[in-house]
Amino acid sequence: MIITDNTKDLLMKAARKLFAIKGLEGTTVKDIAEEAGVNASLVSYHFHGKDGLFEACVRSMGQANLQMAKRVLTPADSRAEMKLKLEIFVTEILTLHAENADVTRIIHREMENNTPFMDEIFRSTFMEVFLTTQQFFVSAQENGFFRQDLDPFVSSSILIGSIVQFGRMDVTCQRHFNHSIQNKEYLQLVTHHIVELFLFGTLSKKEETV
Repeated sequence: MIITDNTKDLLMKAARKLFAIKGLEGTTVKDIAEEAGVNASLVSYHFHGKDGLFEACVRSMGQANLQMAKRVLTPADSRAEMKLKLEIFVTEILTLHAENADVTRIIHREMENNTPFMDEIFRSTFMEVFLTTQQFFVSAQENGFFRQDLDPFVSSSILIGSIVQFGRMDVTCQRHFNHSIQNKEYLQLVTHHIVELFLFGTLSKKEETV
C-alpha cells in the first residue's frame, strides 16, 4: 500500500465535495476513496473512519475562523481602528466562506440534522468566534466607541448573522443574480455595506464621522 504525502489532502478535498452533495449519511467510505483515487483503507488509516474525516473537514474550517477572529478582533484604541478591524474581520470571514463553500454547506446541513459531534465542534470553534466578537463590542463600549444602550450579544448576533447569510446564500445569489463573494470586487462591496450599515446604528453619539 503506497501512501503519498498528500493523501490526507486528497481525502479531505474529496470528502468536502461529497459531504456537501450527499451529506454525511449519504456518503460512503468507498465514494470518498474513489473520488480521491486512493485505497479505501486510507480513510481509517488517516482519520479513523468516515466520521473522523467528516469531523476533520468541519473542524478545520472552524479553527481557521477562530484563529482569524482572535488575531483581528483585539481591543481597538479608536473608533477608526474599530471600523478597520471590523472591515478586516468581515472580509476575512467571507473569504473563508467563499474558499470553503462546500464546508459551509456541510456545516449548515449537519447543524440542522443535529449530527451528534457537530455540537462539540460548534462550541469549541464557531461559538468562540461569536464570543470573541461579543467581547470586542464589550471592549468598545468600555472605551466609549459603542452605544451603551446596545447589547453586545444581540449586536454580535446581527453582525455574525449578516455574514453567515451571505455565505449561506452565495450559491443561490450566483445562480440567479450573477453575484458571488468569490468575486473580489463584490466581496469588497458586501464588506463595505455590512460594516457601514452596522456602524451607522451602533457608534456612540460622540462620533460624527469615521
